[in-house]
Amino acid sequence: MKLEKKEIRFHVIAWLCWIIIQSLLYPFRGPSLVLYIVSPIQYFLAYLVVFYSIALWILPQFWPRKIGSLLLSLAILFSGFVTFRILMFYVVLPSLDENFVFDRSFPYKTFTIVSFYWFLLYGFLATTYFAVKRNLTHLQRKRALEKSLMEAEYAFLKAQFNPHFLFNTLSYMYTKAVPVSQELADAVMLLSRLMRYSLQKADRNHQVSLQAELDYLQDFIDLHRLRLDQQLYIQQEIQGDVSTQRIIPLVLVSLVENAFKHGKLDDPTYPLFIGINASPNEVTFTVNNMKNTSRKVNSYGIGHQNLLRRLELAYPGRYQLNIENDTQGYLCQLTISNSIPNKPQPNERTDTHLARIHE
Repeated sequence: MKLEKKEIRFHVIAWLCWIIIQSLLYPFRGPSLVLYIVSPIQYFLAYLVVFYSIALWILPQFWPRKIGSLLLSLAILFSGFVTFRILMFYVVLPSLDENFVFDRSFPYKTFTIVSFYWFLLYGFLATTYFAVKRNLTHLQRKRALEKSLMEAEYAFLKAQFNPHFLFNTLSYMYTKAVPVSQELADAVMLLSRLMRYSLQKADRNHQVSLQAELDYLQDFIDLHRLRLDQQLYIQQEIQGDVSTQRIIPLVLVSLVENAFKHGKLDDPTYPLFIGINASPNEVTFTVNNMKNTSRKVNSYGIGHQNLLRRLELAYPGRYQLNIENDTQGYLCQLTISNSIPNKPQPNERTDTHLARIHE
């Protein structure tokens, strides 16, 4: 626990007031001016050490989990406090003024009891300060959390409004586009469906059905067919039952998007190949395309890095992403297992054969 700048000012003022009150209640009448100044200073110096040691270190460090360490620290602090007072009254103050004579007949036991009284008093004040400050800190954190939750709720409601407004606008544009151009109307409808899918909620495992993901992928392809002013050659192959499988959203389209960005899709001899093979135990997704050598490719890395992070979070140890990237073509194969993998036995085949693109 640390003191802030505003607290330091408050503490200085509070201690000055406390010193004045104590001086009025327990006036010190020393035999000399030196002792009249030194004696109160040593008193309050010892009290300050006790107060701040308990309030700023012992309680924050050990309460409430380490009671044994807390009691041991208090015992050590009390021993140091008593030792300091004994040295001051029996050694230091008499050496400053020979006229200062402390009643040596005063029993150490009684001296220790009096010291314990002052230790308890300032220990109680320190504990009260610690408890009040901790409660205030918790209250401030609670209010800050409530404020952040309110801001998040407001942002969520605001985000809910914007997509609905956008969808209504796209619906209006679709209605107006139908009499003018059916192709334009279809593009607006496809865009609306793509955006709606991107914003829809997944299940509690953050997954959607594989069929819904494939429908989204088909809308993505159809929109690119409308957008690009050229004939696209795409071969799609789906094997197995995709209606029962689930997958995290927007994974498949991340791989196909690279093919549309950097691939050569207008050659019927080498079409873009998109393959899905779904079985009860795993799903394999394959993308194979010829590169467009006339188009400069800056990097494939950023999108794949993001995809890898998502796969690692959703399927740790349950996926395999194999990529073959050469000057002629690009091949990507993603396999996601539905079961937790076991360590392969010596006779098991663990490698994955990837068919290269035609050269």
